[in-house]
Amino acid sequence: MKSELLIAVAILAASLIAQAGDLEPAAAPSPTMKTLNEVEARTPIPGSATAAATFYITKSGSYYLTGNRKASGGGIQVNADNVTIDLNGYSLIGPGSGSAYGISMNGRQNVEIKNGTVRDFGGYGINESSYTSGKNHRIINVRVFSNGWSGIFLAGDGQLVKGCTAAENGMHGIQLNDASTADSNQAYGNTNSGIHVEDRCRVTNNTVNNNNHNGIFANKWCYVSGNTVCGNNLSDTATRAGILAYYDNYVVNNNASFNKMNNIRLSYSGNAAEGNLTNDCSTGYGIYFGAPGNFYANNRASNNTTDFGGSLPILGGDGGGNASY
Repeated sequence: MKSELLIAVAILAASLIAQAGDLEPAAAPSPTMKTLNEVEARTPIPGSATAAATFYITKSGSYYLTGNRKASGGGIQVNADNVTIDLNGYSLIGPGSGSAYGISMNGRQNVEIKNGTVRDFGGYGINESSYTSGKNHRIINVRVFSNGWSGIFLAGDGQLVKGCTAAENGMHGIQLNDASTADSNQAYGNTNSGIHVEDRCRVTNNTVNNNNHNGIFANKWCYVSGNTVCGNNLSDTATRAGILAYYDNYVVNNNASFNKMNNIRLSYSGNAAEGNLTNDCSTGYGIYFGAPGNFYANNRASNNTTDFGGSLPILGGDGGGNASY
C-alpha cells in the first residue's frame, strides 16, 4: 500500500513539472512597454545655442523642444490647427529687441503650449492675432517674461491660460479677448496691467502684484473671483486700480490690498462687488464707485483713506453687510 502511494505521488509530481514548462527559456522575453513616440508620435524642435531661424509648424500633431533654443527673430510660427507644443522644461529665447514674436498663431484653432519658458522677444511672447478664427488655445505652465509687448496675448475666444507666470513684459502680462479664462496664474512687474481681459471672461485664483497699471482689468460681463491683488498701479493714476472693472462685471471674494488710488474701482454701471477684502490703500479708496447703478454686499475694508466712496449704491443697490473695521 505504501509503495503504491509513493508511485502515485511521483506520477503527480512529474505531471506538474511537465505542465510548468522550461524554467530557463531559450531567449529573453520581448519588451511589452511602448516608447513615447509609439504612444504619441512627436516631432522634435531642435535646441540651438546660437541664433536660429524661425521654426515653422505646418502639420497638426505633437512637437517638443529638445533643448534651449535661441532665435534670431521669431521663435515658432504655427500654421496648422490641432497642435501641441511641449517646451519640455526648456526656454525659447528671443534676440532681446525688434518686434518678432516668441510663438505666433494667426487664425489657428486648438493649439496647446506647455511646460517651459518664452522670453526676450521684442514683440509678444505668445500671440494669437485673429479675433474671428483664433479659438480654443491652451497655455499651461509656461513662464513668459521680458518680452517687449504682452507676455501672452490671445485674440479670439475660448482660450485658457492656466498655471503660468507673466513677469516684466513691456505691455500686459496676460491679455485675453472674449469668453476666455485666466486661472491660477502669477503676473507681476508688467508695464501695463498684470491681467487684462475684455468680454465674458473668467479671472480666478490669480496672484497679481506690482504692475505699473492695473492689477486686473475687466471690461464687461466678466467674473473676477478669488484673486490676490497687491501693490499695483505703481503709476499712481486715479482711474486705475488693483481691480478695475468697467461694465456689468461680478467681482467677488478677492483680496485687494496696498494698491495705489483704488484697491477696487467699478468705473461704470451694472457691476456687483461682494465678499471682497480691501485693505491699506493709503492714497485712496477700498472700493470706489465711478457711477450709479452698481451693487455691493458683504465687503470688508480697513486702513484705506476712504473705505467705500464715489457714487455709493443706494436702495436696492446696497445689499448690506459692508463694513469698515
